[in-house]
Amino acid sequence: MKIEKITAIICIMIMFAIGFGTLISDNKEPEVSEEENRMLAGMPEFNFENIISGNFASDFEKYMIDKIPFRKSIINIQNRISDSMSIVTLEDILNVIDTKEVNQMEGFNEEDDATLIISAQETAAPSDTPSPTSYITAEITKDTTPPPTITLTYTPEPTATPDPDHFSGTREAAIKYIEINKDNKESILRLYRMRDIMEFISVLNIYSDMLLEDGHVVFVNSPQSKNVYPLIGIAGNDNPVKVVDETTEILDYFTSEKVINISVMSILEEHFNNEEYMYYFSDTHWTNMACHYVYSATMEKIGIEPIPWEVYENEYGISYETPFLGTYYRQSPSNVYKNNPDTLSYITFPQASTFTRYRGENDISVQPIIQLDADPEDRYKINYGGPRNIGPLSVIETTSNTGRNAIIVCDSFGLSYSQMLIPHYDNVCIMDLRYMWYSPQPYYIKDTVEKYNANDIYIVMADFNTYGAYYSQLMESYAGK
Repeated sequence: MKIEKITAIICIMIMFAIGFGTLISDNKEPEVSEEENRMLAGMPEFNFENIISGNFASDFEKYMIDKIPFRKSIINIQNRISDSMSIVTLEDILNVIDTKEVNQMEGFNEEDDATLIISAQETAAPSDTPSPTSYITAEITKDTTPPPTITLTYTPEPTATPDPDHFSGTREAAIKYIEINKDNKESILRLYRMRDIMEFISVLNIYSDMLLEDGHVVFVNSPQSKNVYPLIGIAGNDNPVKVVDETTEILDYFTSEKVINISVMSILEEHFNNEEYMYYFSDTHWTNMACHYVYSATMEKIGIEPIPWEVYENEYGISYETPFLGTYYRQSPSNVYKNNPDTLSYITFPQASTFTRYRGENDISVQPIIQLDADPEDRYKINYGGPRNIGPLSVIETTSNTGRNAIIVCDSFGLSYSQMLIPHYDNVCIMDLRYMWYSPQPYYIKDTVEKYNANDIYIVMADFNTYGAYYSQLMESYAGK
């Protein structure tokens, strides 16, 4: 009994020491977690109003959790376990989906006469103390205008004809993002809930309503490399694989005619089977060559002639940097990555005039697009200095003289993609909404569309930032009035 009491006292003392150490730590401001791709909680403001409302206790708990010692190590271990179990089946997912949620989705299909109501989640106004219901971080303090709460009504009338062999209306609770057929066997790399896909569809349709009659919303959703490794491992000329992307079929079915949904894996299928270099081994991103394949297919759908890769090589100039050791190596610096280094490429676009970063009225700076002095530990930041450096709004002015302008809402996957838009637009506005907290004032998509008379909006991001993720909430919150 004495030993149990002593053990309990020691545990309490350790917990108190951790809590006290966290409380007095130097850094109480919100930080970016590269491992989780989100903002960590900041220390809430200690005042009478926050204590009475209960916000202080709730936000302090989040702050303590995000400041727990060895957090990064715990996340890395969790990611490695997750990576080793990345291939799941439909049955696996259905076993963990909430039965109530499944029941709510049953009966809704393309033949249903009922109207589907999609309401945006309530998002609190930016304030000094972040609300538990808000995905917006605490640093947005100088604008008290709440983002609009948008309610959209959609009738289940298709704008495209789905493939009857792979599309089952909206009855499925879990939808296959990537299905690989090989030797009559099916492997599913990703699954998404129908409810989350429909919520994202509402965002795409909101954006399409902002554009001129000849404008387009282009959605490009690319898996991160660790989710593509199983496909890379089995694809080849001798045993080609077939990719089926049901999420894109559903997006085509319900989105406006102005919305173009790009299935990255379907475009790259042939190149995977040819065993081409499409994704980095040590980093989460696609290569510039893979990005170019997707860009070319997108331009053809819009009706714009893409710039051939040969023009990049012979006229613009492509530079290569080896060895390139990316995110996975930084998280786990093993010889497996070190002995198999990647080659990073970057392109010079002669049409680019200036690259201007905006972070509020008094924080405007002109910078190079290709930053050769980028972080030596993260050379992917050679593109603009990294995604944090372009958020929340940066604008490339070009000499292309096309009479068209574009906005690209993106994460780090959009860095190389946005540069390929330079020859086709007079202004390319780049917005990474994750870093809106850098600015004392918010930048809204609709305002940017109107200011630059944007014709097209591109949405280019990794799969972990799409359906049901906090980024889709940011896209909705900062759509504009």
